[in-house]
Amino acid sequence: MQNGKLQTSEIEELEHFWIDLPDGTRLSARMWRPITAVQTPVPAILEYIPYRKNDGTAYRDALRLPFLAQNGYAVVRVDVRGTGESDGYITDEYTPQELQDGCDVIGWIAAQSWCDGNVGMTGKSWGGFNCLQIAAMRPPALKAVLAVAFTDNRYTDDVHYLGGCVSASEMLSWSSIMLADLPTPPDPRLVGDEWREKWLARLEQQTPWVERWLDHQTFDAYWQHGSVCVDYDAIEIPVYAVCGLSDGYPNSVLRVLENLKGPRKGLLGPWGHVYPAQGYPEPAIGFLQESVRWWDRWLKQKPNGIENEPMLTTWMLDSVPPQSGYDERLGRWVADENWPSAAVELVDYAVFKDGPNDQDKFWTGTVSSPQTLGKDGGQWWGYGKTGQLPGDQQGADEASLSFTSDHLEAPLDILGFPEVTLRLTSDRPTGFVAVRLCDVRPDGESTLISYGVLNLTHRDGHESPRPMVPGEQVEVKLKLNATAYSLPEQHRLRLSISNAYWPLVWPAAESSTLTIFRYDCKLHLPLREPQDRDLDFLEAEPFDPAELCPEIPHEVLRPASHPREWETDLRGRLFYTRTDDEGRIKYLDHGLETDAKAVEVYSVLPDDPLSARVEINHTEEYQRGDWQVLIRTKSRMFCDKEFFYLENRLQTFENGEAVFDKSWEKKIRRYLL
Repeated sequence: MQNGKLQTSEIEELEHFWIDLPDGTRLSARMWRPITAVQTPVPAILEYIPYRKNDGTAYRDALRLPFLAQNGYAVVRVDVRGTGESDGYITDEYTPQELQDGCDVIGWIAAQSWCDGNVGMTGKSWGGFNCLQIAAMRPPALKAVLAVAFTDNRYTDDVHYLGGCVSASEMLSWSSIMLADLPTPPDPRLVGDEWREKWLARLEQQTPWVERWLDHQTFDAYWQHGSVCVDYDAIEIPVYAVCGLSDGYPNSVLRVLENLKGPRKGLLGPWGHVYPAQGYPEPAIGFLQESVRWWDRWLKQKPNGIENEPMLTTWMLDSVPPQSGYDERLGRWVADENWPSAAVELVDYAVFKDGPNDQDKFWTGTVSSPQTLGKDGGQWWGYGKTGQLPGDQQGADEASLSFTSDHLEAPLDILGFPEVTLRLTSDRPTGFVAVRLCDVRPDGESTLISYGVLNLTHRDGHESPRPMVPGEQVEVKLKLNATAYSLPEQHRLRLSISNAYWPLVWPAAESSTLTIFRYDCKLHLPLREPQDRDLDFLEAEPFDPAELCPEIPHEVLRPASHPREWETDLRGRLFYTRTDDEGRIKYLDHGLETDAKAVEVYSVLPDDPLSARVEINHTEEYQRGDWQVLIRTKSRMFCDKEFFYLENRLQTFENGEAVFDKSWEKKIRRYLL
């Protein structure tokens, strides 16, 4: 070990050391541990991700991980093979190599003199994904996991596909980010003169992952790998599953609770894609304290009773006026002993009607949406900031086929997955349907509660699509995204049906018209009865104010900003510009400056599905003194009726001089998309 330094009088930080894998590869690691661990071994907690431990996640790590060390754990933060300072190459998400490396790391940690042999694994997003995937591999020393903002199904609930449709807003975006982020150089301060050789070799191995993702358009073996839903029974250890309702991953929390058989616990808050202790929108909670309770029970075998508490705790969102961001999301905590909950009943709710007397039972309606519908749908995942959440849905409701209930005579609490059954025909062999469930306020404003999309050729499942037969009636079922939402009396429910949802979903190959047969359509709502146990959580420890460790010494040279802009040109093309400027930061303890910015432009013509375009420019810069590296990626995606077209370019510069420049072009046939 090297570069050890004292963090407090209680713990020490080892800023950088190597973990040797069986094949000779070295992974770069960082650790916080009690100073007494060398004499008295302690349990360990692993976080294993590809985001550069000494700068990429250093700020958030410093707020969280020393807290766990102060409570008696050795916390090990490891960069995945081929990232940060780690040796080797990364070739895709969650590869068999990555997961096997994770098992080997757990074995290595358990064998160290400062570890008592018990290891837990935690992480958010990528780290939440792979801790469950590794749990399914059953490494002997892994005793429990705590997964935040994760998926159990890589095809249906991630940045690639939604309901069998291409994720227009996320697939190319995430690939472009990875193309810039993963080939960043090892830090010369930590690896010495060999940094440049390792960097150039890393650059040569890069490919735009979107090409592989778009090659796999169904739930095939590629996506089944790493999707723990394929075999929930493989996970036998305790699991704590956490997500925010403003994030893209809450579905997985409820599915994991329903399908795992071992000890498990779930938490759904109002947050975006952040840890609950830094939760936004507020209220943030004392999630670090809650984490310690979890680890104490399963790594130290302390009988604190956490396994006897309600399985699911949820922030029930209050009805609020629609806006694209909130500092605080009003609501209340509710608790369910198990999931599925005995307090929740799936109820057939009368929204598909035509007039107060249910006249004209055989009424039909048609849907042929403008491609621009979806402008106010919000970001699939985000951090809850302004511009990232759904706005007023009235305009989209008017452009859809909408059904609105009578005024509620009593409040309704919805918790779980709303389900919709539609009987419809299409005049084209391909296409999709989007369904939104909204809260219509007395003043007419429409707040999005939940939504779902389904590629109609995937109506029988995502493994083997088949075309629609024009004019043939079919029954399709959609499970909308998980939600927790409380509607007051005198509000109304609205269900709106469309066949466009840009930029969330890539348009179908041709415009279509759907005919909806109202009488055979149903909405089933998961309605929850309030429970006496709900009030207990007003005083519960996890919901005390959050405790965070001090920030690491840093200087903000340019603040972060995340503007979202919409505009229309003279031809009617709608442009959505999404800028994620992470700012410029100088880390004062080692002098590195980092800078990252992405500008993404999504555009489409209202009457032409083949006009869809996504263009992304991404830059990352690293500088210390007279050493400077700049990375640029340019990515573009467009289509015709038969193919998707991808263009990607990766350029790197060292001290202003070009070092690497490579372009990729590929066309991929559309398979019933």
